[in-house]
Amino acid sequence: MEMVAAYEQKLPSLALDALRGDDFFGARLLDFESELFTLDWKNYMPSVDISADEKYFYITMPVSGFDQQDFSFECEDGILFIAAEKTIHAPQEENLLFRRSFSLPENAATEGIQSTVASGRLNVAIPKL
Repeated sequence: MEMVAAYEQKLPSLALDALRGDDFFGARLLDFESELFTLDWKNYMPSVDISADEKYFYITMPVSGFDQQDFSFECEDGILFIAAEKTIHAPQEENLLFRRSFSLPENAATEGIQSTVASGRLNVAIPKL
């Protein structure tokens, strides 16, 4: 019985040690410096949804924090480059940026590409030839 009581008293300490970042079964649960809690804006590459209909190819991606004017688009040799850059000032000045490239199909027009940013998503419409 004494052994069980001693074990129960030690459990809260083990849990608190784990939450503080002490090594608990080889894991650090609240290590806010880890990759799980840190977004590296210099290497940020949002996920992308690509679809098409009879008239357009569509590219959609989450871009929370960016506005329409933060984006630039360039087509070169059948490749569409999408880039965004924004400077934020809180708590310190930091540049947010990313660049994605997409090989366009032969039936994609490089003129007339349209884009909008709404509800934290970039929507790009690429006309078909």
